[in-house]
Amino acid sequence: IKIAGYKVEKLICYGTGPIGEMPDRFETIDQSRDRFKKEGLDEAANRIAKTWFVDGDKAKYFYLCSDSVKLTTLEATEAALLAMKTWNGVENSKNIKNKTLIIWGDQDKSYNRYQVETLKQNIKDSELIILEGCAHNAHLENPEKFNKIIFNFLS
Repeated sequence: IKIAGYKVEKLICYGTGPIGEMPDRFETIDQSRDRFKKEGLDEAANRIAKTWFVDGDKAKYFYLCSDSVKLTTLEATEAALLAMKTWNGVENSKNIKNKTLIIWGDQDKSYNRYQVETLKQNIKDSELIILEGCAHNAHLENPEKFNKIIFNFLS
């Protein structure tokens, strides 16, 4: 893979999967869209951010996610959710030839195990590491382990 003249030697897939309309997500994309409109940006973003941590809004770094809503608009959120809803990269993932690390928190309510297993199966030179006791924001729930995994992969 080349991006802007630079060759990408290794790829890290974290907190993602090969499709946007994720099966078994805590709610469908359309439900999220409707709830953002009804609840407003702050309330809906806080509700969703709670699902990204095992300890919900009691998590040490929850505020990083809840505060990030101040950097966006309802219109941008709607556009992002619409883009997610229609995105499907399953076939494209089969074209990835780079050494790839896939990291997943075993309690992720956004991307289920099927999603990351599909990435693993389709990306030929990939490794899946599952962080136990972590949700969607494993990098914030167990930063020491997460960073060590990244460092070892890139070394």
